[in-house]
Amino acid sequence: SLNDTAVGSPGDTLKKPAPSSLGGRIFRRAEQRIQGQSNEEITSFVLSGFRRYLPNMIFAMLPVFALIFYLLYFRSGRFYAEHLIFAFHFHAFVFVALTVMAFLPEALQNVSLLVIAVYLFMAMRNVYGESRRRTAVKLAAAMATYVFALVVASFFVMAGVFLMG
Repeated sequence: SLNDTAVGSPGDTLKKPAPSSLGGRIFRRAEQRIQGQSNEEITSFVLSGFRRYLPNMIFAMLPVFALIFYLLYFRSGRFYAEHLIFAFHFHAFVFVALTVMAFLPEALQNVSLLVIAVYLFMAMRNVYGESRRRTAVKLAAAMATYVFALVVASFFVMAGVFLMG
């Protein structure tokens, strides 16, 4: 009927993205991958794919981490490359800490996350030489920004999981 094809009909807002668009391909591929699976199987598929690509995502986020510090400390006169070196140093520590954490009991894993945060605070104080208060404010700003960037990157990782498996 005419109402079914009219532009702006109520059903238009619920339509999936066009099949030729990237979003359409992702949704179509996701439907194919999870069709007929239980919730536990879907959860297992998503988590295993996310775990597989997580180290790559964090490595790819190194320049973003450095950019955040470059913006926070732009008056320090340091070059972006110096912040990138700091990012490599900190992320190397995080990878070692996460590896150790994998072998710890669950109760100690939260303590390990606290150790990572304290280490970053101490590293910032040592490298950038600012007061505790100023460092704490910049730490909070950096972590909030970086967590937001990681969430955005996670959506791309999930799209990759569904596209590539």
